[in-house]
Amino acid sequence: MITDWQETRPCEHRAVHDVHVLRAHGGAPHWFCYRDGEYLGTETKLEAAKQRCVQGRKGAYVMELETVEEALRRVQKK
Repeated sequence: MITDWQETRPCEHRAVHDVHVLRAHGGAPHWFCYRDGEYLGTETKLEAAKQRCVQGRKGAYVMELETVEEALRRVQKK
């Protein structure tokens, strides 16, 4: 089944695949992939990010997002 992606705003693409909401956003060099709101990973090409979303494939390394306050605490501990 081909998933019909639509650009909802600059650098954001969304689709519905089966019952899953897929979203790829960002821009060169990083495209961030989400499936039903869960972060799956980052790709350097939009098509690869879309494929990751459709397959629901979580990457070996998934970036954990942190707030500015958390980053400052982490740096200050070193």
